[in-house]
Amino acid sequence: MLTVVYDRRSEYGFVPNLIQRLDIKPKSKEWWDLCIEPPYSFEFRFLRYLDADQIPYQEILIDDYQGADGIYPINLNIYDKSIDYFALIRPESLQKVREHALNIVFYYSEGDDVMLDISGHLTLLSTQYSIPRKSIKMVCANALVTDIPGYYYIPDDELYYRYLHLNNSDYVKHINLDQRSKKFTLLNRMDKPFRRLFAGSLHYHGLTNDAYFSYTNQNYNTLSVDENNDPVYGWNKWFTKTKLILDNFSMHLPIYADYLTDDKHNDHKHIERKFYEDAYWHIVTETHFASWTGFLTEKTFKPILNLQPFVIVGPPGSLLLLKDMGYKTFGNWINEDYDRVVNDEKRMYYIFKLVWQLSQFTHEQHQDLMIKMAPVLKHNQELLLSSKSKKLTNLIDKMSL
Repeated sequence: MLTVVYDRRSEYGFVPNLIQRLDIKPKSKEWWDLCIEPPYSFEFRFLRYLDADQIPYQEILIDDYQGADGIYPINLNIYDKSIDYFALIRPESLQKVREHALNIVFYYSEGDDVMLDISGHLTLLSTQYSIPRKSIKMVCANALVTDIPGYYYIPDDELYYRYLHLNNSDYVKHINLDQRSKKFTLLNRMDKPFRRLFAGSLHYHGLTNDAYFSYTNQNYNTLSVDENNDPVYGWNKWFTKTKLILDNFSMHLPIYADYLTDDKHNDHKHIERKFYEDAYWHIVTETHFASWTGFLTEKTFKPILNLQPFVIVGPPGSLLLLKDMGYKTFGNWINEDYDRVVNDEKRMYYIFKLVWQLSQFTHEQHQDLMIKMAPVLKHNQELLLSSKSKKLTNLIDKMSL
């Protein structure tokens, strides 16, 4: 059974590791804001997934811990290499790690390139504090870490989106086989160069006129994102009108899909059913596009839950990753070769061309596709909602080694 060890406990229960304050009430605004304030540590969300599948675990204060296979979880929303994480850990916990009686586990639900900044920083901290490097582990949402010792992949957004809707009746349960109003749904909240170019290209060519389309143009204000030198701005082979498209698109922003407000746009609990039932396809603009990550977020699992076929504007291998997880895609009916194109500019062009082709289908053609794809859509929804016990227990074994 998993043993989860904490430094502190307040009158409200165990306090997320690294957090020094004892007065923050769970589920308050201050509690949720922990993830956006240094050191960006918040509640260990993994335990919610264990609860959903009734997998037992125990939580304990370091003062009471006598075991040899427990984990000290640090659930981070942002990994900031300027922070000395180990300076925020109680000496008693660090000593247990030195004695090989406890593992520090960074739980990171993002898809960062761990070899770029994270790995070197953790090695530096382990040396500075005389911590065995093998006692420091990271669980993250980048599927490309599987061959790196001490790093383990978890599709956290699959688990989290399932957790949010597992016991609700708010998602789409029947495939609409009637004629729909829109060809596709494409929703963008945060502004990123690759999203802006893709969405702007669709808009420039008039393809968004027959879609539920939004681009609210919000900007990141966290230190983890730097888009100023993005290679998208230098693309000139497959997208020869890049500057024209971007400049033209900027004049129209923000664009909202009907009454979808910013707060609903980012509310993972909220499902606007017409975006799935009244549009044939979902065009997913993922969090990352470059080839250094394998990262699927709730953006991909939304159409899966709601019985809608999709195209992913994301890193190469995104569809392959879904297939490795047991999901089925739509290569029997559309050209999914884009998933194998490593060159980012060329891959985006392939995706744009595919969406253009889908937009040219008649309603009768789309209806025929929905009938044929219905078994795949139902399979995917059932898989998303199915037990994740095996996946979770396998990860528990790796974290506790």
